[in-house]
Amino acid sequence: MKHIWIYEEYKDPKLQKEILKFLPEKILAERVVKIIGLFDFIEENNIKSVKELQERVRKDGKPLFSDKQSSKIINKVGGGPAYNALVQRGLDYAYLLTPENIRGILDMVRKFIFPLSEVPVTDPETGRKHPEGWIARIPITGQAVSMGLTMVTEFNKTAAKLAQQYTPMIVGLVPIPFSSPIGTAIGYMISALFIFFNLIIFTAQHNFGDVYIQSLALIPFIGLAFQNYAESSDRLVEKFAEKRQGLIEQLRGKETTDAKGNKSYDGKLSFVGNLIDTFTFDPLKSVSEEEMKAHADEIKAKFKSAAENVQKTALKVKNDAVAYTNPENRSKLQAEYGAKLGSVKNIVYQNSKKIQEKAKEYYDKTPEQLQKLKVRLQTNLETAKKLYEDSKKSDNPEKVKEAEKELQKAVIEEKAVEEAQDKPSGGKRFSSRRHNKSKWKTQRKKLKRRSKNGSH
Repeated sequence: MKHIWIYEEYKDPKLQKEILKFLPEKILAERVVKIIGLFDFIEENNIKSVKELQERVRKDGKPLFSDKQSSKIINKVGGGPAYNALVQRGLDYAYLLTPENIRGILDMVRKFIFPLSEVPVTDPETGRKHPEGWIARIPITGQAVSMGLTMVTEFNKTAAKLAQQYTPMIVGLVPIPFSSPIGTAIGYMISALFIFFNLIIFTAQHNFGDVYIQSLALIPFIGLAFQNYAESSDRLVEKFAEKRQGLIEQLRGKETTDAKGNKSYDGKLSFVGNLIDTFTFDPLKSVSEEEMKAHADEIKAKFKSAAENVQKTALKVKNDAVAYTNPENRSKLQAEYGAKLGSVKNIVYQNSKKIQEKAKEYYDKTPEQLQKLKVRLQTNLETAKKLYEDSKKSDNPEKVKEAEKELQKAVIEEKAVEEAQDKPSGGKRFSSRRHNKSKWKTQRKKLKRRSKNGSH
């Protein structure tokens, strides 16, 4: 069941005690505590729709905010930049895949490189969630610093774009050689200062998605185009996440539970909603640590299995290579390989007359027919070879004998076709035609000779 935030019941005595140091009035301090707790609840539960906000944030049994108020709140805090969520998910998986000793070093460094991070983490002593950064934890001061730096980063983004776009135009008005390229270089250097300052702030805020988008502007000439495209795609991903969840809920309909406790949905197209939910994912949804650990363990197991297979293959190749360098082992390996081919060679040698007799059956075939027949018989021969090798591994003599007969039959047919193809005449039909033609020439010569003698 989804957790519901109730205005009258929410209290945080520890935070209220800290706020009372700055605000003497108790009622005002309580309201500030409730506001901070409300926005923490919205961020932690990743509430992205007006409907969900009104269902889960209540006061006196009714929604705390109207539709218009809820829409404004969702636009300010709902979801967050898509790239931040996607990049953070990838980094979390990479963190779980790193060895334990490296992970310990990262944990120590992490406390100092994200002082402005507002990512909620759980305090092991109190069990309460608070911002990750030590500056962001300071009541009022942390929020003020965060708000000020957010304004600074937005100003820096605009200044960097203006520097790259308009500096070449301004410098180009100066009557000096190569003024436009010089203006482009100056504009790029000025914008780089604003961009690097933003990268430092975004890293301190633990917003790696913003780091990625802002770093694209450092690419000369085409950086601003890439940055604009990334910002547009970031909003597109957010819209996809919102519409995806709405579509799934409409297709599924209402959730129902049968007598056995099995949950299902009453929508006629609920199976389509289940397919969308299974084969797509919400890019803004946070994955629990247990799920990430399970996925990481599965990836580690697959990598370990692949590494073991590669190691076994490499060891086998090495052992075979070493064994082949030894004359005794080399003769043994050659004997084993020869034994595999020996069965086919022996069949051909022992049944040469049968092959020649069988070849006569194919003399009336055209070369194209013989080639098609050969391809089919080669496939049958490979199958017979495999069956024969498998039968020798078993302890059944009858099975071996039967497989040997099938192999003999396949060899004879395949070699007979080769014999018919290798015939210089190309087949008996063509040989007979040639023989009759030569015989007719001889008879014509005899008739000419007789006619000459009769005329004299």
